[in-house]
Amino acid sequence: MAKKIILCSCLLFMALACSSLSKNVVKKGSIVLRGGRLGNLEWETNLRFERISWYKELTMFYDLLVTEITPDSPFYAWFSKVEQEIVQNCKDFRIMMGYALDPDKIGHSDILSEFEKSGFKRVAIPNFKVNLVMHPNFEKLSMQLYQVYGICQESEIKREKITFILPGFREMTL
Repeated sequence: MAKKIILCSCLLFMALACSSLSKNVVKKGSIVLRGGRLGNLEWETNLRFERISWYKELTMFYDLLVTEITPDSPFYAWFSKVEQEIVQNCKDFRIMMGYALDPDKIGHSDILSEFEKSGFKRVAIPNFKVNLVMHPNFEKLSMQLYQVYGICQESEIKREKITFILPGFREMTL
């Protein structure tokens, strides 16, 4: 009799544990790149990225990292002169990095579309991207599979929050 109770308890526990794995979860956090360098110029300032990760069960489907860079940031030196002009013409400029496990489920285009709904557009930042990818923490944080984008909002109205509505997940704001 005791064996049957233990067996039933174990089966019930396993059923409850497995049912919790079938949920879609969204987590918020942050990642920090410590310091930077450009030629002989070196700084200790950190570059902090806000992070939103979308999980299905235990698998990360999409990981989004976003930071704002202004002309007074030492990381602004990573932009070429042309890129700096683009940033200056934006009312709100951000760097977005994204990792997509399966672009057919949640892809970069889905995330960029959510930014577009808030008035942002994608801009090319190849010089900044090379400097970012060469940062020693980039590889330590296993970010080689991330895509890097500049996103620019040119309108006068700066939106404080960006909302992400993705199928099967709860709404998140950044």
